[in-house]
Amino acid sequence: SLITPVGKLLDDPAARAVLQKHIPEVVGSPQIAMAREITLSALQSFVPQQLTPAVMQIIDAELSGIPSK
Repeated sequence: SLITPVGKLLDDPAARAVLQKHIPEVVGSPQIAMAREITLSALQSFVPQQLTPAVMQIIDAELSGIPSK
């Protein structure tokens, strides 16, 4: 979830849908490719206005509901 690398989340269609739903401007950013190896928690320091604590909590809850593959 929040400690999973962003690239892994983006590569999973269900996880990507959660991110697209809550932070579309981050997912659609040209710079997102540079963040593939860091976690959402680490990414929060770069875009704190989009990844607020409340948004992070919602994303974490929705990601935890996705079945593992």
